[in-house]
Amino acid sequence: MLLHIVRRHKIEAFFFMSVISAVLTAGYIYAQIAAALVVLAFFLSRRMLAVMSLLIISLTLFIHFTALVTAEKNPGSERTTYETTRGTVLADNTYALKAGEAVIGSYTKVPYRGRTGRLAPGYLVLDKVYFRTEIPFVSWILEKRQNLSDRMYQHSAGRLRIVQALLLGDKSYLDGRVQDVYLLTGLSHLLAVSGTHVGVITLICFSLLFFLPWKVRMLAACFALAAFVPLAGFKVTVMRAAVTAITAMTAWMLDCRTDLRKLVLFLWGFFILIAPSLLGNISFLLSFTAVYGITSLQFRGIGWLEGTIKVGIVATAFTMPLSMYIFGTFNPASIFSTIVMVPVVYLQLIAGFMYILFPSVSLEPLVMLEKLNICTSDLMASATGVFFVLKHIGLHLFIFLTLFLAIVSRTKHVLLSAAVFLAVFIPVKMEDGLYFPELGRYRAFIYKEGDRIEAFYSGMRSNYLYSFIPFAARFGVTDFDYAEIEVYGNENIIFRNLEPSGSFSRICVNNPECLKPLIYMTRSNTITKSNINTDKFYFVYKNKFEAENITELYDSAPLYYKPEWIRER
Repeated sequence: MLLHIVRRHKIEAFFFMSVISAVLTAGYIYAQIAAALVVLAFFLSRRMLAVMSLLIISLTLFIHFTALVTAEKNPGSERTTYETTRGTVLADNTYALKAGEAVIGSYTKVPYRGRTGRLAPGYLVLDKVYFRTEIPFVSWILEKRQNLSDRMYQHSAGRLRIVQALLLGDKSYLDGRVQDVYLLTGLSHLLAVSGTHVGVITLICFSLLFFLPWKVRMLAACFALAAFVPLAGFKVTVMRAAVTAITAMTAWMLDCRTDLRKLVLFLWGFFILIAPSLLGNISFLLSFTAVYGITSLQFRGIGWLEGTIKVGIVATAFTMPLSMYIFGTFNPASIFSTIVMVPVVYLQLIAGFMYILFPSVSLEPLVMLEKLNICTSDLMASATGVFFVLKHIGLHLFIFLTLFLAIVSRTKHVLLSAAVFLAVFIPVKMEDGLYFPELGRYRAFIYKEGDRIEAFYSGMRSNYLYSFIPFAARFGVTDFDYAEIEVYGNENIIFRNLEPSGSFSRICVNNPECLKPLIYMTRSNTITKSNINTDKFYFVYKNKFEAENITELYDSAPLYYKPEWIRER
């Protein structure tokens, strides 16, 4: 019975077995290869198995031991951070890596602070180099890409910042406020070069070559996507999306009327089989869920506007559970914001390609479109920001919503997936007390007592975006009764302080002499025997002087503290 079901649903079974194989073997290269071969043996004949086994082994070993350097990210005194096709890599300065170099070596994965497990996201440390070589054509493209990004910024006197992210995947010039506006409106996917850009590039080819037959336009789109991958800096997200799109269009050109959803499942199952760490890559999971949802739709007999709205609803619904589980952010109005913003991005990409060929003629139109992008996104923020939801959903609800979407995708009523939006109305329950998140290069806490919620944050924008916002999402509010939020070099537009001239009710920050019972010190080694008060409780990142009423957060965070006055209720 089981074998009959598997044979009937081979692609689904292949995808499911690839996921199971990745979960069991991620981090163990030889076990990973053995499991992949077992999965292939279950579906392929002996002749095909020999060919595919060689391909799987070669690709797996190549991906595991090789990284293509795409850019120098952050030079340091001893180590330098690089962007590579395997993510962020730290290497000793003695290696002096360059963009366009393929480095075969041994790498150690270091999970980000507070993350655990073999699939936890993190960065790589280059331990040893076995072989390195510069790929001339690739290094030339990456050098020209960086020069193009710098030239856009300089020639426009600093007015061009967004188009570099849209066209080249370079966010180094992108203003933090612009990114926060995109987060607030649910448009962050437009700034990440991925499936959305592949769709826009394909749309540009189809619209500009409207006078040619469909298959010719598909062929042109395939070449355009292949050229866009190096232009975007060999971003893994755009490579995956481009391979998927090129494979689908090739099947259409060859009149292989395969089920697009099955094709997506096969390709992404193959990606997972050769690179199990993708299961811990949030961008991969978001892209997969969005594409899978879209391919479940029926597009026959519907117009462009109706199709666009349906795609927006389904893509938003399928990514919503993961987004709220990981980041705690969601804006259902992004469906309509995307419809408004995509034409602007469409024009910016066309103007960006024109700038490559005719920089002097295209500069001012590109600047005007940049201003249009900023004005439109600000307008969308003011119009749809009220729909922004900051709420974390638990693991059980996430699994339930995922199973619901999987079932709905198998029916003709895929738009029922929008029912997951109701999850935003589920109330969040947090006990009263003082909460400290996992602390890295930032300091933060949230204090809750009854209906009153207070917050403190001080740190870099990256920690604010990826650590503090998901932490605050557990409380389900963006309006704090009182808050002190300082984002270095940026302004806070996500959270609102309802009492700008107020103060914390039960806690003092960086003032050990205050009369309140709780003291929080953002600097280390600030509590000494001479200034400690036995009637108070102190929280500090690190402290040499130890006492029963002093809590060091370096080793104990994340921490929940329930004060005595709350316990006595």
